[in-house]
Amino acid sequence: MALLSRGASTRNAYSTLGLAKWPNLPGTLTEVTAIKNIFKDSEVYTGEAVDESKIKSLSKSGILKN
Repeated sequence: MALLSRGASTRNAYSTLGLAKWPNLPGTLTEVTAIKNIFKDSEVYTGEAVDESKIKSLSKSGILKN
């Protein structure tokens, strides 16, 4: 928590704890694709296209809550 309070990203904090590499959850891409097919106007970000800064940017702009 000290790292986060000093402004470190969550990725760096987890890395310091030895938890930087998280395996992908099986079936999540299939699930996200199915949801995208239901909500046609939604945007989907996966893999390298999404990271902490992207989520923060989408949140700050109000896009994420939509």
